[in-house]
Amino acid sequence: MLDDAIVVSAVTDAVVQPAPPAGRLRRTAGALVPALPRSVWILQAGGFTNALGSGLVFPFVLIYLHDVRGFGLGAAGLVAGTFGFVGIAATPIAGSLVDRVGPQIVLRTSLLVLALGYGLFPLVRTPWQAFLFMAIAGIGNGGFWPSQSALVNGLTPAECRHQTSAVARSVYNGGLAMGGAIGGLVVAGGATSGFTVLFLLDALTYVVFACLTLLVPEPERRSPQAAAADASAGGYRAVLRDRIFMAVIGLNVIYVAAAYAPFESALPLYAHQYLGLSPRTIGLIFLTNMLGVVLLQLPIAKLLEGKRRMAALAAMTGIMAVAFGLLLGASAVAPAAAGGVVVLASLVFASGECVLGPAQGPLAVQLAPVELRGRYMAVLTNSYAVGFAIGPPLAAAILGVWPNGLWIMATVIVLLAGAAGLVLDRRIPEALRRTPRT
Repeated sequence: MLDDAIVVSAVTDAVVQPAPPAGRLRRTAGALVPALPRSVWILQAGGFTNALGSGLVFPFVLIYLHDVRGFGLGAAGLVAGTFGFVGIAATPIAGSLVDRVGPQIVLRTSLLVLALGYGLFPLVRTPWQAFLFMAIAGIGNGGFWPSQSALVNGLTPAECRHQTSAVARSVYNGGLAMGGAIGGLVVAGGATSGFTVLFLLDALTYVVFACLTLLVPEPERRSPQAAAADASAGGYRAVLRDRIFMAVIGLNVIYVAAAYAPFESALPLYAHQYLGLSPRTIGLIFLTNMLGVVLLQLPIAKLLEGKRRMAALAAMTGIMAVAFGLLLGASAVAPAAAGGVVVLASLVFASGECVLGPAQGPLAVQLAPVELRGRYMAVLTNSYAVGFAIGPPLAAAILGVWPNGLWIMATVIVLLAGAAGLVLDRRIPEALRRTPRT
């Protein structure tokens, strides 16, 4: 009996004793990494591959066109802009195709078109060739985002979509950071062959992702009755009549134009010309931002569970306002200290970025009828494109007149958008107001 008591006592002590730090760390990591369907993880692997390829190429397109092919900066800038403008035009068509033939085939086709466009770039010798090849890539990009969103969200249970969005953002930012670092090493010598390698590797990543789509099933498809209802509803007219969804879209345009676009496009110039920061420090600022998203995205998505989505987005605008306040503060200190302040601001901004996807994306998906999901995702995709088309020129114009005023105006606008979101919250169906708990 004494031996039995000793055994029971030992077992009890083992149970009540706190786990060693390594065990707690593993359990914490296990709680943060979501239990998503295998097909979704396959698509996330494809998303990482795609982001890696984008990181390889995007920072170096202008350098390639200007330094290697001898185009003027104006022509090179127009070529780069072609990618976005063609994508905006192609996205609505892709959304309709997603609803008609399914997201899987549209995604696979879009990836192969992207591979074709970038794979041809080493052949560029004249501006018209660059415009043509970039337009081909832009068509592929216009089809990529709505089809990928429809496919991933169609394969994810509704209660896990915020986690899928969080994983996707972590994966995408990690891939971009890694791709940019690798691309910098490949083209460090400035040789034409280095740029050729980058474009071919980028094309290869799209082909790999296209092959991965063969390993996942097609999500729920429209029934004949739903297809007939879609036709009678008028396609995009039904989307535009969804006032709650369009209000969510309008707020997203404001978030992007007033916060994301100034941070990504105007901050480098502001930091260099008005704060006196070196290019190396500016690179560190954006590396910190990307790594911040990678590290913070999953914990923040977990923190949002059970919270009201529009309240979370209002909190996001508050966080971004704090980041803009830090940027203003950086102008009041010496350049040696300003760099650290701006790096801190980039990390704070990253924490705000981590709210948008898990709070807003799943709401947009759940507002969309299955038979119109492709069109809804196309409109959501273009809201980002429109925001990034409006934001940079406005930010540059304000920067030229009143540098610090850019961050003051951005703060006011994003806080007003957050308040408008709280008003909209009352009109959102009760079942969709909160991020589900998993």
